[in-house]
Amino acid sequence: MLNRLIKSDFIKLRKSKTLIVCSIIAFCLAVLMSLLLVNGWNSNGNGESIEQATEMLLEMGMDKETVDMALSIMPRPYLWSYANYFLSDGVISILAAICVSVFTASEYSMGTLKNTLSRGFSRTQIYLSKLLVSCVSVIVLAVVYLLGGMIICGIFLRGISELTAVQMILCILSYLCLFLAITSVYYMIAIVIRKTGVTIAMSLVIPNIVASILSTIAYSIKDFSEISQYWLFNTPSVVQRMCVNGQAYIPILTALVYFAVSTAAGLIISRKQEVK
Repeated sequence: MLNRLIKSDFIKLRKSKTLIVCSIIAFCLAVLMSLLLVNGWNSNGNGESIEQATEMLLEMGMDKETVDMALSIMPRPYLWSYANYFLSDGVISILAAICVSVFTASEYSMGTLKNTLSRGFSRTQIYLSKLLVSCVSVIVLAVVYLLGGMIICGIFLRGISELTAVQMILCILSYLCLFLAITSVYYMIAIVIRKTGVTIAMSLVIPNIVASILSTIAYSIKDFSEISQYWLFNTPSVVQRMCVNGQAYIPILTALVYFAVSTAAGLIISRKQEVK
């Protein structure tokens, strides 16, 4: 019975065209960003300026981690460096907020949720089905965005990665878990608000405002940086560093906690809601 509901939700997602539009935007944006980044790398003498800046900052007494973070806007000329850049830059989260919000909130505004309930499906089944479809749609967005960037970067870059295969696999697994957790949070917000426009606005504004505030405090108070990285929407920016340092469990556990809490809260809220 749940399989029929999931299939029906996938059909609704395809008919809404939201995923298609967001995927096109993701691909074009990734191509544009990769062209700008590759051009920036070539313009500074294949990274000579960055290497000189790194050496200068290290000589001034800055630790390597801070220097790498400060210069991370320009990835090193390796395919994985650019892949990591695209996975952590926040664009996927923004597109996910739009896609999940439209897909979920439109069910309330169009009255289709009431029809689904009348067919004998429980609220738990409906919630889990739409959460699953939302997660798949966000993974598709991530793959398309990454593909758009890698097509261009694969033409111009000279190597795969400075990381080991295990470290790259851990990074990918961490990003996957984080994107699923972000999706669950967006889905919970959509369930609470139920109006498409307001849901998109709140999904984009609230998490990112909190992330910006925490990041600002972290730069001012060094001891606070470790705390700020546990905010779900900040965690992607530190995934590679954690995986390289043998701390891949941190983003994965962070994602699992957010996913579990937001899913539990969303289920409780959906069961108590009145559907018109």
